Amino acid sequence: MRPLTAASAGLVLLLVDFRVYGIDIAVDPAGWVLIAWGLWRLAGTKAAAPAVAGAAFSAAEAYLPYHYALVESYVAGPNGTASVEEVEVLEYDQVAGLPLISMALAAVCSAVAIVVLVRLLRERAGPDEADPALRTMYLSMIATLALWIAPRLVGMIAGGIGDGYDPVWNDPVWRIELAGIVSGLVLASSLLASRREPWALPPGPRRESSWAPAGRGE
Repeated sequence: MRPLTAASAGLVLLLVDFRVYGIDIAVDPAGWVLIAWGLWRLAGTKAAAPAVAGAAFSAAEAYLPYHYALVESYVAGPNGTASVEEVEVLEYDQVAGLPLISMALAAVCSAVAIVVLVRLLRERAGPDEADPALRTMYLSMIATLALWIAPRLVGMIAGGIGDGYDPVWNDPVWRIELAGIVSGLVLASSLLASRREPWALPPGPRRESSWAPAGRGE
């Protein structure tokens, strides 16, 4: 698997939150491992460190406690009539304390890992830095940081100060986060599309990045 193929797949796993009850099927630590592997292949242990830390912190989101609540629902009847019935809906518990801190640190690691990856690719491209694919990566990176990661951190800080953080429906900023997820998917697709570029391949003995330890080769 090429480094950017792994990083792209890992980013998608971080962006997608598909849960069966409290369990996250698209497990975030698996996404982090793929991103860490891609960064390690490109530039060694130093570059992969934020993703490794993110894998540990994101374990707090693997399972979210939940409960059922009764809510009133209008049910349509014959001849245009309607009745009110109580139905059970699944609601996720508010997150606070150490799990919330761990989730916030995972979000910070997301920002650092994305910046490291895009900066590394732009550095390795050298004269090709004006490549349209790299420009798309850079712009989608900025949008992902501003629209996906920043609102989550704001929501977590507000939840820590208040009564807790809703990890699934982070009202009222979930619509902004949705735009950020779209930006992240654009970033992931541009990474995947660039996986065969010379600047996206693992360095050989004659090509080293400043992110890699001195003397490291393949």
